[in-house]
This record gives sequence, C-alpha cells and structure tokens, in this order.
Amino acid sequence: MNKHGETNQVNPLQLDVTSMMELMVDALRRGEGRAYGYDLYPIAFTRKLCQHLPMEQQHQALVQVSPVALDAAWELCVRGLVRPGVREWQAQATDEAGYSLTEFGRTWLQEQGPDDLIVHASGRVANLLERVRPRFGSGFFQRAMEAQRCYHAHAYLSTCVMCGAAAESIFLALAIAKDGDEGKVLKMYSAANGRSRVENLLIGQAGDRIKSQVKGLTELMKDWRDEAGHGRYTEISADEAATALDLLLRFALFADKEWDQIIGGRN
Repeated sequence: MNKHGETNQVNPLQLDVTSMMELMVDALRRGEGRAYGYDLYPIAFTRKLCQHLPMEQQHQALVQVSPVALDAAWELCVRGLVRPGVREWQAQATDEAGYSLTEFGRTWLQEQGPDDLIVHASGRVANLLERVRPRFGSGFFQRAMEAQRCYHAHAYLSTCVMCGAAAESIFLALAIAKDGDEGKVLKMYSAANGRSRVENLLIGQAGDRIKSQVKGLTELMKDWRDEAGHGRYTEISADEAATALDLLLRFALFADKEWDQIIGGRN
C-alpha cells in the first residue's frame, strides 16, 4: 500500500502473512480497513486488494488470498492490537470474522513506527532460527522462540532474559564442539563464574576479528539479561528488547557461518 493508501500496485497472490500484516496495520492507521461495524474486516480488505485484477480472476484470487488475510488478522489479534467482534454494541455485524481495535491497539498505532510490529514477525524469524537449530540444539531454539513470544506479549524484561539464555546456549554448543568433552564444559558452566569461563575457553585465544564480533554481538545481551534477571526495579524498554532480539539473531547466524573459525579445532 502506498502513501496514499492505494492498494492497486500490490499483487495479492504474492503476499505472505507478514506482508499482509503490514498492509493491515497501515490500513488500520488510516482507518481504511473498516467495513460494517468492524475496524478490520479481512474479507472486504482482501476483496479490495484483488479489485485491480481482471474481473474473471477476482473470485479465485479472493479464495486463494483469504486464508492469508485471515491468518494475518488473527496474528494481529494474538499480539493484542485487535479483538474479534464489532467496535461497539449494536454496530452492524456479519457472520464472517471481523476485528476491532483494542485500547492498546489504538495507542500502539499512534506511538509506534510503521515497521515496529513487523521487525520480529514470528514466521520469518522462526524460519531463520529453525535453520540453525541443528547446530545449536533444542535448548537454544526453545529459548529463542520464547524470547519472540515474550516480545510480542510486551514482556520486555522476559525478552531480554530469554535472549541472554539463548545466547548462552550458542556459547555452550560452540564450547562443547571446541573442547570435545561435553561433561567437562557443562560442569565448568555450572560452577562459579561459569559463563565467563566458558566464554574464555571459546574466544580467549581467538583472533581479533572473531573476538570483537562475538563480544560486539553479545555484551549488551548479557548486560540486559543480568539487569532483567535481578529483583530490583529496572527499565527495559521495547527498543532494548527489540535490539536484544536482533543481536541474538545476528549472533546465531554469525556463529553458524563462522563455526569452524570460532572453534578453531579441538583443544
């Protein structure tokens, strides 16, 4: 959708759930997703996306695209921006699903930028995390996905804790591969100052490039995890949680790509 709210340049048949969410958020912001008594009526929204297609193709396109639109609308619902149902009592309703903005959703649309919802869209990120899951293990994947869920639930403290934990799973996988003795590495990790000792085992003698990259991608995550994990009051914002997620993903992809260089052979 362009800056004038026009959708005629969009090929609806090429939209995935994340792209559809982007269009829906823009329409909600402009008040252009409304139909009947709803702020967002996915079928009418999809029909509008398809209206520039040749007449004989529109029906089949609507059938093909509507599941994507309904999934995208439900994802917005899961994230707390909209809820099922009409805007208010006695507003016109239909048998098909429609959604209306929540109080949080109205505030979010006013305060957040156009990309803030989509930066960590679970589908795209999950695919990347799944790609490195065999390398770093199910513990890493579990914590990384939990960090995503926390972020979308606006639990920013928990996001940072899970990002830090997922990063430590990467460190452990690398250290075990480098040392070759899983029991030894896990015992080291469980002892006092275990995290620092494992990190030193891994990159203490590494070259400057590897060392600087690893530290650059993990230092903030460690700080925020420690801050979030303590009992005192702390101010972890949405921006910091988003940055932690971004750093985690970048660290995972970097560690996967540079695996051989990081472990540098067994000690």
